[in-house]
Amino acid sequence: MFKSKIFNSVMRYMLVAMLALLPNAIWGLTEQKAVNIANGSSVTFKGLNNYITTNDYTAWFVLDASGNNVDITGWSISNSYRDGFENKGTYWVFPKPYYVGDGPFVITTSGTDISQYTIVLLVSSKEDFKNAPSEANAEKKITFKLVSKDELPTFKTYSGSNSAEKLVTVADDNLQGGSISITDLDKTLADFGIWDKKSDDTGLMVSKYPFYLRLSVVDKDGNPVTDLSGFTFKKNGSEISDTQLGNHEWGLACYKNAKGVYCLRDKKEDASVSFTDLNFTIVCPSDKKIDDYNVVVYVGNEQPSISDNLDYGRTYIGR
Repeated sequence: MFKSKIFNSVMRYMLVAMLALLPNAIWGLTEQKAVNIANGSSVTFKGLNNYITTNDYTAWFVLDASGNNVDITGWSISNSYRDGFENKGTYWVFPKPYYVGDGPFVITTSGTDISQYTIVLLVSSKEDFKNAPSEANAEKKITFKLVSKDELPTFKTYSGSNSAEKLVTVADDNLQGGSISITDLDKTLADFGIWDKKSDDTGLMVSKYPFYLRLSVVDKDGNPVTDLSGFTFKKNGSEISDTQLGNHEWGLACYKNAKGVYCLRDKKEDASVSFTDLNFTIVCPSDKKIDDYNVVVYVGNEQPSISDNLDYGRTYIGR
């Protein structure tokens, strides 16, 4: 019995020692996924302080559609978070940064459309990582899916019990270059029950689910207007940018392209989408009449680039 106890204790310590030597692939690599908006040959990353610290080495890899490493010899980086980084041909490796903020970090190709690639960021505090970065010695892996700013994911057409039609009255003397205002999404979405309502009734909680919204303009036959360059979109009175999506970790960020407006708010504990941020105004060009168009609003709690399932659809009709 005494020998058995000693044997069991030895085996227990041996097992602990052996487990300590197992690679991350066995222990489990912490993985995250994110979506970034690409602009032609470049992509801008913000909020890197959500992924790395001043104690981390980092390596950026670029993968093609088949998952193979891409030759990045002619590519460039601007606004780097640390000098002394190296381009190793198929990845960049960075020393530990002096400081990590939420400022822009830009990767630019040698001329090709960067949205055809996937970018993977590996992170580790281990010394051996800086000489041979890989998933085997990384502690975190962040995979960035890149979506062209002109090809932001759209929702599929939806109809059913969770769809609604809303008639918006437009003054006759303001049809030319007129506008449609959307101010009642808050009540409809709160009643729908996908997102919990804040206790003070001022917004929707995104603690359980992220929030995605798409505004599209269609003609009276239901055909999408694919050139909205002359239209103005405003959220809560402020014009929506056509250059970048903005920081969707800290608020409802919106972006306009030729096909419509795309907004998202990340899932985050105790975070919310304010009802005031769900007030939209769409102004048509001065040479067109607003009553020639309808505005379609699609809202979902799944990233539409991954799943195009809708939770809610509504059509706003100008008369």
